[in-house]
Amino acid sequence: AAGAVMVVIGVLLVTGHFAMLTSFLAQFAPPIDIG
Repeated sequence: AAGAVMVVIGVLLVTGHFAMLTSFLAQFAPPIDIG
């Protein structure tokens, strides 16, 4: 499972969908203030 998650994150980063990645991570962790 962890491997699949890393693959998904890698694909999103490579394709530049940072907003999608942030939204995806926000479902599992509190929002992070990146400034």
